[in-house]
Amino acid sequence: MPNRIYNSQSIKTHMASTSSCMLSTAKDTCSIPTFTLESLLHCLSEILGRGASGILYALEGYPALAVREIQLDSFTEDIIKDIQCNLLVHTRLSHPHVLRCYQVLCDGEFIYVVVDRYRETIESMINRHKRARQPVSEQDIFLILEQIASGLAYLYDSGKIAANGKPLPAIIHGGLTPTSILASDNGKHFVLTDYGLPRELLQNGVSASIFSYSAPEEIMYSKHSPASDVWALGCIVYELATLSRPSFANSDDSQSVFTSDWKPNLTSVQSPLLRELLRYILVLDPEARLSVKELISLARDQTLIELLISKELRTQVVSLQRECEILKQTLDSSNENHRAELTSLKEKLNSKSTEISSLKSIIEKQSADIISLQKEVRARSSRIDGLETQCKGCISQLQALQKNSQQQQQQFSKATEELRMQVSRGFRLNNLIPMCDSSWTPLMHAVVVGDARAAKKYIDNNRNKMNKDGDTALTLAARMGHKDIVELIDPTDKDGVTALMRAADRGDVEVVKLLIPLQKRCQAPGKVYINGYTLCNRTALMGATIYGHTDAVKLLMEHEGGMKDNTGWTALMYAALTNHTELVGLLMNVEGGAQNSEDRTALMYAAQSNNQNSVKLLLKKEACMKDKNGITALMVAANCNNPECVILLLKKEACMKDNNGWTALMRATCNNNLECVRLLASKEGDIKTTHNVYWEDDDQAYPSESTASDIARRKGYREVLSILSKQSSK
Repeated sequence: MPNRIYNSQSIKTHMASTSSCMLSTAKDTCSIPTFTLESLLHCLSEILGRGASGILYALEGYPALAVREIQLDSFTEDIIKDIQCNLLVHTRLSHPHVLRCYQVLCDGEFIYVVVDRYRETIESMINRHKRARQPVSEQDIFLILEQIASGLAYLYDSGKIAANGKPLPAIIHGGLTPTSILASDNGKHFVLTDYGLPRELLQNGVSASIFSYSAPEEIMYSKHSPASDVWALGCIVYELATLSRPSFANSDDSQSVFTSDWKPNLTSVQSPLLRELLRYILVLDPEARLSVKELISLARDQTLIELLISKELRTQVVSLQRECEILKQTLDSSNENHRAELTSLKEKLNSKSTEISSLKSIIEKQSADIISLQKEVRARSSRIDGLETQCKGCISQLQALQKNSQQQQQQFSKATEELRMQVSRGFRLNNLIPMCDSSWTPLMHAVVVGDARAAKKYIDNNRNKMNKDGDTALTLAARMGHKDIVELIDPTDKDGVTALMRAADRGDVEVVKLLIPLQKRCQAPGKVYINGYTLCNRTALMGATIYGHTDAVKLLMEHEGGMKDNTGWTALMYAALTNHTELVGLLMNVEGGAQNSEDRTALMYAAQSNNQNSVKLLLKKEACMKDKNGITALMVAANCNNPECVILLLKKEACMKDNNGWTALMRATCNNNLECVRLLASKEGDIKTTHNVYWEDDDQAYPSESTASDIARRKGYREVLSILSKQSSK
């Protein structure tokens, strides 16, 4: 164990000899490109993960690399400088089980760190095993333990040097959790990350679960040491073995839990070897915990764990030796007493010879016992010496195994690197940003990667520009499914009109197609004017219908067909009213038969606007339907003097009455619509009203039991009377 262990403050002191804490690039990585800040930002791709130290991005075109983005706006200048100095040291570290840091760049608000890309964290590996209900194998756990302990041993080594020959400081990890251990694609190579960084950065946004891995001395006294990292590693081993997060204590009850007689509950650990190993890691006294070097040896040769038990037996032997020594001292003291007694007895020898003989026998027996005890002590000492010799032999074997393992590790690393290069040469990225295409604006780049913050920055000058493929930032955002960025580029207005509604109003079919998944079935609650009509709670389909955009209607009707505005109008009703016959044919099967708040139908509005083709289509669905006043489509056509529609409706709706008993003929008569009267007279001439009716239009009252002729006579319409009289005479 090195004499000096550096935390983030001592690393800053160590770097004080340099001219400044300038950010750096690793010098011994010829195959890794050197990025400028601009080129690095252009290469940022999808988000791989989020951690305590920032957001991890993929690098487009560099599948073996990743970039960690560290946001600085929440830290003081001293902490920022501390972070920079630590990252400078990281670029000089080189160990197979410590995440390699190649380059560090800064733009004032963010620091970007180029590192190797790994498949997952230990945390995600544990969660994967939880979902599969499959335990992590003992072999894999020992592999993780060996590699991570090896990485920690390298960090603690105060004698390590950089590639340029300059010494590097020893580093305490200080935040070891399952998220700070990364795993390779094959699940056989593991590295440490987030090591030696200021605790302000590691604790930025971290949940209270970090206390599950904090050593007692960290929680209670804020003391950090290599032994604290060993405790955290033990907690991770426990979680790997049980698939349960350790709950030995939390930040609130640690004082009451970690008493002097505390021992971990390891009943959930099924592996006897792992359970025995954790007994020597999860101990309160930091000095009594196993060191990382001991962990490496034990992980590589699990038979040594059994020697830990022998070590405990050795402690018991030493305790017995001490007891024997005490017993020997007691016996020596007893001998002195006997000698005094012998002196006294010699004076009485003649008179008490029998008593003296008896005492001699006792002394001889006790002497024999002493000799026997001495032999036993010597025998036990010989056994201890034998154990020591055996341990020395095991250590020699371990050293040989360690050397062999290092050689194998070097071969493995070389093979891994070759494989990585082969994968890199064969990898192709599709459907991503063409970085060399000058027609792409910064806003388009931000849209494609889903960076809303950057999109907001560039939106004012780039909103309506097109690239060479004819795409705008809006179409790209819709295609990528970024609903929030669509809202930024083409926001919903104060009346609730969305980008989809505006695209539908102007008949922009491509934009409508892209926006449907994001904004379909929205309604604008405000008062909106569309081509002369006032709507509340309009839909995109209604706008496309009123303007007559057939292709847009075809796209939208599947998603918004049947929706109504605040007065109950459907898109079909607007199509009938605006004489868009083709749209009536499209919408009829979806919305045919619907009635608005006045119970009026699309057929009635088609009759009102004299749209004969629409009337023909709608007769199949809506003939003979009435509104709240009992008015039919035929009555509407007669009232509006649309004889062509009267002819079409006559067969289905002739002789029908409204709520006052009035027919279509009576309405045609009242409005002096001669042609409609001629068409209706033969069918409805003899029908009488059922209620007294007052018409505000002509300030006339019409009693019940009135015929169309009575109404014409009261109105003074002679031509109408003539037509009705001729029909009556027939």
